[in-house]
Amino acid sequence: VGVAEGDAKPRVDLDGFYGFAVRQPTKLFHWDYARWSAMVTVKVPLFDGWRTAGRVAQARADRNTTTQQIAELENQVRLDMQTAWDALALATRTIQAAELNVTQARRVLEMTEANYRLGAATPLDVIDAQQALSQAENIRNLSLVTHANARAALRFVMGRNPLE
Repeated sequence: VGVAEGDAKPRVDLDGFYGFAVRQPTKLFHWDYARWSAMVTVKVPLFDGWRTAGRVAQARADRNTTTQQIAELENQVRLDMQTAWDALALATRTIQAAELNVTQARRVLEMTEANYRLGAATPLDVIDAQQALSQAENIRNLSLVTHANARAALRFVMGRNPLE
C-alpha cells in the first residue's frame, strides 16, 4: 500500500556521471579530458487519471484478501486439530468397549464349553460362542488400527512425524 501511495508523492532523483571523453585512445586516461556532471530531477505528479488511487485500492484489497486467507487457514488448522483429537478420543473409547466385549465373549465361550461337557449345550452352541469371540477380537483389532490411524493423524496435524 505504501509503495502504491508513493506514486502520488513528489520525487527527487540525483544522477551523476564521471568519465573521460577523448577521440584518440592515447589520451584516454589524461586528466585534461576528464568530465563529470550531476543532475537533480524533481517530479511532482499533478494528475494521473486516478491510476495511483486505483493501485492503492488494489493493494488494500490484496492486503485484506491475504488477511482473510490467513484467518481461514488458522481456522482450518484449529478444525483439523479438534477433529483429530476427537477421533483419537473416540478410538480410545472404542478400544475399551471392544476389550470388554472380548472379555465377555471369552466368558460366554468358557461357560458354553462347560455346559457342553456337562451335556447342557450342543456343538452348535459352542461354535456360535467361538464365532462371537472371533468377531469380538476382529472388532478389537479394527479398533486398534483405527486408534493407530487417529494417533498418526493427530501427530500429522501437530506437525510431527506420524510414523513415530
